[in-house]
Amino acid sequence: MGMTNKDRAVSEDITIHRLTNDTLRESYKQGVRGYAEEARLLYYLGLSSWKDMALEAVELWYGTAVVFTSFSMKRYRAEHLPNAFLKGYPGDTNLTISMNHGKEIMQDLLATG
Repeated sequence: MGMTNKDRAVSEDITIHRLTNDTLRESYKQGVRGYAEEARLLYYLGLSSWKDMALEAVELWYGTAVVFTSFSMKRYRAEHLPNAFLKGYPGDTNLTISMNHGKEIMQDLLATG
C-alpha cells in the first residue's frame, strides 16, 4: 500500500516535494533515536499508561481519508489520552491537512498555548 491518489497528486508539486524532503531531512538530522523512542512509547507502553501522564492538552488532527489508520483508532487514541482533543477533516489526508487547514491548526495551537 502506498500513497493515496490525493497524496500522490499533492506530492507531485515540486514545492511541496522539496518542503516534505527538507522536513524529513531535518527530523532525522540528529539520527533516528527520537523516532525510535517515540515508536517504543507508542507501541510498547500502550495507551493505558498514557492516562497517568500529566498533560495540559493534546491536540490531534487527522484526515479521514488516511488509509493507514482508521478514524476509529484515532478516536480511541484521543479517548485514552488525558485532555485530548481530536478534530477530523473529511476527505483530507495527513499530507493535505496542512495545505488545506494549516492556518486554522496554527490558530488552534496559538490559542491553546
